[in-house]
Parts: sequence; structure tokens; C-alpha cells
Amino acid sequence: MDFRPNTIERAYQLAQSGECATIEEIKAILRKEGYSASQLASAPTLRRTLRQMCAASPARESAQARSDQQGSVLIQVPTP
Repeated sequence: MDFRPNTIERAYQLAQSGECATIEEIKAILRKEGYSASQLASAPTLRRTLRQMCAASPARESAQARSDQQGSVLIQVPTP
């Protein structure tokens, strides 16, 4: 038997994973996976917690750092 987390548990998983940066992204994935995202709409404390988790996710921070490194160009100017 496969275990399927409930909507709120799955929302927490998505926020912690770094896969989502916003509540809207979490809701979109939940809907795509067959969950009802309506519980998130009526829970301001839950939304605030999920936003904080998205922002603090180590996976998101490392992905952002990689993105920053890839977008950076190092120019070395010779000194006279």
C-alpha cells in the first residue's frame, strides 16, 4: 500500500524541498498532483509559514547560489 500525504503535509514537503518559491507554485503543483489547494486559501497562518519555509529552504538557497554563479561573468583587468 502506497502512502500519500494529505494536502497540508504535501504543501510542507514542497516548501521544504526548494521546488517552490511561492504559495502559487505550491498550489499549482498540488492541483497537478490531484490535491485540492482550497485548504491553503483559508489558512493565513499556514500560508505565512509556507512562505517562510520556501524562503529558508536550503535547496532553494543552493539553487539560487548556482544560478548566481552561472550568471556571473568574471572579468580580470590587468593592472599596470
